[in-house]
Amino acid sequence: MDDKLLRKVHRQLRAIKLMLGFFSLIVIVMVLLLGYLAYKVVTFTHNIDNKVTNIQNTTSQKLDVEKNLCNNSSISNYLANTCK
Repeated sequence: MDDKLLRKVHRQLRAIKLMLGFFSLIVIVMVLLLGYLAYKVVTFTHNIDNKVTNIQNTTSQKLDVEKNLCNNSSISNYLANTCK
């Protein structure tokens, strides 16, 4: 009886060891996948932030009417009092 019980316990321990290895592998893969996704999200948001900043700067420069008028030499003669 002890021999049968020993084989049964040994078989159960092998099954537990196999399941533990399998689930450990799944956890490691999931952690790596989450790390990769976090990296992609951070780089994506950084790129979007740079693009929005560039758009804001470009728009600000294009909409600065006073500066654009003062830089135009033919118009700046008429606006000599307002141009600095």
